[in-house]
Amino acid sequence: MRKWKVEVGLAYEDDNERGWELVAISVEAVNATDAELIALSRATTTKPVFDNLVGAFIYHMVEEE
Repeated sequence: MRKWKVEVGLAYEDDNERGWELVAISVEAVNATDAELIALSRATTTKPVFDNLVGAFIYHMVEEE
């Protein structure tokens, strides 16, 4: 397993405002694709999430040494 630090962007939209915030997540995974999927899943299910969440995306990812 390799360790990754992934920054996930959470996009939100409400009546008068659109924007996004970053959530940093540390992940252990076999490869980069698995790390991305795990990070997206954790960011959208375990962190406090906006009621008006419209999407999530990988903003930055780096393998930790």
